[in-house]
Amino acid sequence: MKKLLTAIAIAASFPAVALAEDAGKIKGVISAAYMTGDADIKLAGTTYDADLSGTSLSGHFYPAEMVYVSASITSQEMDVLGVTIDGDTKSFGGGLVFGDRVDYRTGEGSEQRLGFDWTDVEVSLGNVKSSEDYVDIEYAVEAGLGDGVTGGFYFSTDTDDIFSDNSYSFALYKSLGGGLLIGGEYGFSKSVTDSNNSTETSGIVIGVGYAF
Repeated sequence: MKKLLTAIAIAASFPAVALAEDAGKIKGVISAAYMTGDADIKLAGTTYDADLSGTSLSGHFYPAEMVYVSASITSQEMDVLGVTIDGDTKSFGGGLVFGDRVDYRTGEGSEQRLGFDWTDVEVSLGNVKSSEDYVDIEYAVEAGLGDGVTGGFYFSTDTDDIFSDNSYSFALYKSLGGGLLIGGEYGFSKSVTDSNNSTETSGIVIGVGYAF
């Protein structure tokens, strides 16, 4: 992780001549969204249903031609058998960009992003709180579909349990002009801790964004 952050810092300090190649390209996207979904939580052989809802603020940015950084904050509630569990998430990441960067305003271009994401999760139930940090490998591919429409596929897996703790999502964005975006996303994830415990979630996200 330290090597990744060092590479980002070096890239961000490139002289203006190197950054001239970015002229006219998207420098970043910020978005706010509402999410809703459900979860199946299996504990000691018994499966419990849960309802999920929450809000998020996120963004990814391009400090140099082939480098991206990302950040997000999320506030979420999980209702299990009438009991509400609150969760707050902070996430920071970065990595490399491949391809011709997507222009979300026109729906043109295509790109792939590969990097790491550090996440801090704090969960509270009444006065009881717990927190956990973890690092994911994340991959994204986005492609312009024309007429201001962009589609995307996103995958991540926990570095502590690669390919056993995964999330997947698919999204569509539509430009309304002037950098303003609306979009929707469907995602699902699965986490397996051992033979008797696992969590599966799925849900949709709707939101607005701005590309600059």
